[in-house]
Amino acid sequence: MNLQSIKLLNILSACQPENESLAKISSINAIKSMEAYQELARRKAFHDEFKEFLTEEKLQSLTGSQLKQLQEALPAIPDCLDNIIYSLKNGDGPKLTAADRPDFMSRASVEGLSERLEDSTGKNYTNIRPEEFMTIFADSTVKSIRDIFVQLPAHCKDYEAVLHDLFGNQKYCISEKEIKDLDAEFAGMVDQKERLIGTGKVLRFKHRLVKGIIGLFFILLPGLINDFVGCFDSTMSNAAFVLMIIAAIVYWKKG
Repeated sequence: MNLQSIKLLNILSACQPENESLAKISSINAIKSMEAYQELARRKAFHDEFKEFLTEEKLQSLTGSQLKQLQEALPAIPDCLDNIIYSLKNGDGPKLTAADRPDFMSRASVEGLSERLEDSTGKNYTNIRPEEFMTIFADSTVKSIRDIFVQLPAHCKDYEAVLHDLFGNQKYCISEKEIKDLDAEFAGMVDQKERLIGTGKVLRFKHRLVKGIIGLFFILLPGLINDFVGCFDSTMSNAAFVLMIIAAIVYWKKG
């Protein structure tokens, strides 16, 4: 239907407001003539959504008020679509949840999401293709790797390949910033543990050194006493020496 015919329908509809059928036909033709509608019809990434609520059959199933809402929302949808698809690999894609899923029949919903994503920045790793963009709102899509970060190799240089192997066909959208933050966090934990281990080794060395000195003192004690007092004969000296060796061994193991 050409533009002149659509204008004529609009005039007839305005003249007969009680004629709901005429009003509906007028709204449908007005929607189909919109630049945004025709653009969305050509977009491969919007193919499934177009079939869901923008085909002729779907438009016919809508009420007059729903058609008016759709007519208001349509101009905002292309920009929102661009921002969602952009956010898959850049920006706030990993932060999107089922609650953020846009209602393409509501201009407020579409514009609200579009504005939120407009200025978001940052690189993401994802296996979601543009034509699957609605998958980003699914709860089944992985958007954080914190719980399984330990499964990633240390000092990884190609996270894209690693994540692809890790998740396979499961959809994911992971922020590069989150990975770098977790990498730094885990590196800090490793450094802290290494320092604790190093401190523990020093303390164990000092403890063993003290025990060794005390054990040696036990062994030399009978000889020292005999040198000062001179009350031990050879048998007593040997017995005391053996006794102190035993005492030193027990102290080394139990002390």
